[in-house]
Amino acid sequence: MLTHELKHFNTLYGTFAVVLGLLFWLYLQAQMFFYAIETASVRALRLWPRAIDQQKLTPQDREALRLHAERGSFNPDAEVTVRFKDLLK
Repeated sequence: MLTHELKHFNTLYGTFAVVLGLLFWLYLQAQMFFYAIETASVRALRLWPRAIDQQKLTPQDREALRLHAERGSFNPDAEVTVRFKDLLK
């Protein structure tokens, strides 16, 4: 009787493995899609090279931060101004 029950587990585990494999594949495709979108937007807006050290921002870093602040405004009538401390000195 026990061997009869264990025969059905192979198909159950196989189906479970296929479902997990498909979920992983969808996750991988979503990650690649988001990387492609990010790469395309960086190329289109010419936001490279970017600084590794956040204390020494490149002009492209400043532009990216300015764009992020402007697009983060939820009120279309709001005016967003971006200033950096090192430029104020």
